[in-house]
Amino acid sequence: MDDLNSWFVRPETVVLPLSGGATITVRKRLNNGQQRDMFTRMYVGGVTPDTVNKWVTGRSLIVAYLVGWNLPVEIDDLSADDLGTLLDRLDPDRFAELKTAVEAHRDRQEALAEEEKKILTGVTP
Repeated sequence: MDDLNSWFVRPETVVLPLSGGATITVRKRLNNGQQRDMFTRMYVGGVTPDTVNKWVTGRSLIVAYLVGWNLPVEIDDLSADDLGTLLDRLDPDRFAELKTAVEAHRDRQEALAEEEKKILTGVTP
């Protein structure tokens, strides 16, 4: 029987190191609402069929995961839109580093979730 607690995502965070002593704090996993909001920010509004705006996918991913950093700009009370605007002010190389770190974190979490599913269902690799 599934663990009934597995129906909900715990609000856990992970600290990821960046260059120069910088760190970011990210959500360990996104819940359904956070994932939906991330995807909503990635799509072009009013276009049929649904079209992903490839220029904002990284920004949307970071906005969804990022909860804090040790940079000298406070982000705790920013809305998703304001955080996105702040991210747009970053140096492009620093933004790329941030995006790469968040993508790697997301990929690790997805791999761990897949392994957990195999264990729960009894499927062997």
